[in-house]
Amino acid sequence: MPLLPSRTSYSVAWTLLLLFIAWPLSYFSASWWIFFLPFEERYECIREVQEFLENLMKWPRKVGHAIVTSSCHFPRPGPDPIESLLATANPCFAFVDPMTISTTTTTATTSTDANPNESKNTSIWCGNN
Repeated sequence: MPLLPSRTSYSVAWTLLLLFIAWPLSYFSASWWIFFLPFEERYECIREVQEFLENLMKWPRKVGHAIVTSSCHFPRPGPDPIESLLATANPCFAFVDPMTISTTTTTATTSTDANPNESKNTSIWCGNN
C-alpha cells in the first residue's frame, strides 16, 4: 500500500510556503504597488502591473485558507477563475455567489415629463434571454 501524505502535512507545507515565500513576496510587491499607484490611471501597462502586484499581495490570504482547511490543492497567487468569470460575464451578477444566481426582475419608478406627479413602472431584467 502506498504511503499517502496526511492532511496535516499539507498544512505544514502551506505554513512553510507562507513563511518563506508568500509573505516576503507580498511585502516586496506591496512596496512596488505603492510606488506605481499614482501612475496607474495614466498608463495602461502600469495598470496591468498593478493588478499582478495586487494578486501577489493577496496570495498570503489564499495560503492561510489552505492552511486552515488543510487543502491538498496548491493556493495559486492569481485571481480565482469563478471570480474573474463573474466580474466579466454580466454586471448584474458581478457580486453574487454562482450557486444562488437566478433570473430577477426589478421595478423602477420614473416620473413622466408631461405630468411630474404621475409615475410609471419600468422593468429591468438581468439575465440571459
